[in-house]
Amino acid sequence: TARFRLVYRKNSATSREALAYLERRLDAANDRYIRLQLERLGVDPSLPIEMETSAADDSESFFSLTTIIPLILILMTITGAVYPAIDLTAGERERGTLETLMAAPVPRGGLLLAKYVAVLTVALLTATANLIAMAATLSASGLADVLLGEQGFSLLVAVEVFGLMALFAAFFSAVVLALTSFARSFKEAQAYLIPLMLFCLAPGLLSLMPG
Repeated sequence: TARFRLVYRKNSATSREALAYLERRLDAANDRYIRLQLERLGVDPSLPIEMETSAADDSESFFSLTTIIPLILILMTITGAVYPAIDLTAGERERGTLETLMAAPVPRGGLLLAKYVAVLTVALLTATANLIAMAATLSASGLADVLLGEQGFSLLVAVEVFGLMALFAAFFSAVVLALTSFARSFKEAQAYLIPLMLFCLAPGLLSLMPG
């Protein structure tokens, strides 16, 4: 008897498919062996159950909106933080008000903290407005139970989503404020932020991938 030990990665879809492929081939080899043994003994190898599979027509299946929600929330939070950060750094350079602000009798750390709080506040307000609008849309259309399961869009779900968005907004606001501080103009700051925005959209794009 040949013994096989199949080791696979349960978190990998490709590995699970390879496991199923090998199992089907080994089962087919066992079935073939049993049929040959029965034929040698003069026993009819026919089985009481026959099965065949066919793929169903899934052309009418709809794309789940659940996979788009993270991408929308991330994109809206990014949009809320980008323009205040540009205006408070490169925008002040273009207007010529940055030198006056630096000459004021205020600690530079306080100025930096105030700018960061301003950017973070706008980002959180944008995220909150989009979260409220999305919750109202899901509740009014009746899609909350379909997309989010039996619990629907409850207060607990809203708090959990807002907490994650607050962490993302705090991190992104700090990074975008630091990056735009090197820009000399509004357009230059926008050019700096394009790669950063694409990089930050990666988690939302991952949710669109099957499996």
